[in-house]
This record gives sequence, structure tokens and C-alpha cells, in this order.
Amino acid sequence: MPRKLLRIKALPPRTHRTARLRLEVCLAVMLTGLIVGIVACGDSGTTTTSAVAPGTTLAAEPTTTLPPAFATPESNALARELKRTAQLAAVLGQQLQDQGVPQDDPRVGLVWALRARGQAVTARKAILEEQLELADNATKELRVQLNRAGAVADAPVADDITKAIAVLTTMQKPSSDPAAAATTLDGLIKQLEPLIAQAQAVVDAASPATTAGT
Repeated sequence: MPRKLLRIKALPPRTHRTARLRLEVCLAVMLTGLIVGIVACGDSGTTTTSAVAPGTTLAAEPTTTLPPAFATPESNALARELKRTAQLAAVLGQQLQDQGVPQDDPRVGLVWALRARGQAVTARKAILEEQLELADNATKELRVQLNRAGAVADAPVADDITKAIAVLTTMQKPSSDPAAAATTLDGLIKQLEPLIAQAQAVVDAASPATTAGT
């Protein structure tokens, strides 16, 4: 008997856009969650062995994989902010892992807090690009990361986290009110900005040879 051929319908442009942005967020989540050295990402077919390689790939995503309508200065700025936060979380996480730091060490709370900030940037970027389902997921993960950070962090990181958690308690899902969520996320991203300097100080303190040579 002759075999019937299956016809595969081409995906509409929006489906392609959603799939590619899902890959971008996947990379973002793995970047912020990088504690051990090797991480594989679902459909990407690639393996990450350092914090630098995925960060470079992620930075290029907005201009190479998204439609021109979304390659705006604001979108690119958020991509750079995500890269900066995610890479620092990865470097600090790897450093603490190499030192055998226990999970209840306050410095681990700083890693969780950086990961939370990365989720806030991811959610804000998704709202800008009209991917509200992804914004909802990132916001949900943001809450989880902040709670984890608050459980082990000490001052001044704990103070920033407490304030951020308080703000989130009044925030609805981005899909319910994108404009209000965008405003709240902008405030959270700015509020957690001091984490960057605090984390960098921890990294530099543990790498005297590197910082002395710069």
C-alpha cells in the first residue's frame, strides 16, 4: 500500500516569535541559576561551560532573533541589564561553589537576590515585547527567588529584599495589568540595583590577584 505523507503546517510568525523568546528566557534563567559549571538548555543543543559564553549569546538575541519591531533601544537596554546581572550571579555562584560555601551562608542569599533581579528584568522585557505569559512566569519565579534570598541574606541585602517583597505583595500578574506591572518592575529593578556593587565587592575580595592586575 502506498504510504500516506504527513503534511506539516508552517507555524505562524507569532508562534516563531514566542518560541524564540522562550529560548531567550530559558537562557536567562539558566544564566542566573548557574552554580555549577555545566548547564544544558533544552532545545538549544548547546552546552554551557562558563558564564561568559551564554552571556554573549544572550546579549545578541534582541537584534538577531526578534522581529525588527521589537529591536528597540529599550529592549536592547534591558537585554544588556539582564546580561550584566546574570553574568555576575553566575560568577559569584561559581566562586562560592568552588569555596564550598554552605547554602545558608549570607553570600548565597546575594546570589538568590541577583537571580531575582534577573527575573525582574526578564519579566519587564517580556511585557515590552508583548509576551505576557512569559512575563507572568518570570514574575512568579521572581517571588520564589526573593523568598529564598530573604531566608539567608543579612543586611544590607536583607533590607533591599524585604522592601522588594513588600512591593510584590501588591503587584498583580503582568497579564492582568501590563502597564501597572511594568511600572512596578521598573521600580524593583532600580531598587535592587545596589546588589550589583555588593556582589562585585564579594567577587573582587575573593580574587585579589585578578583585581590587582587590572
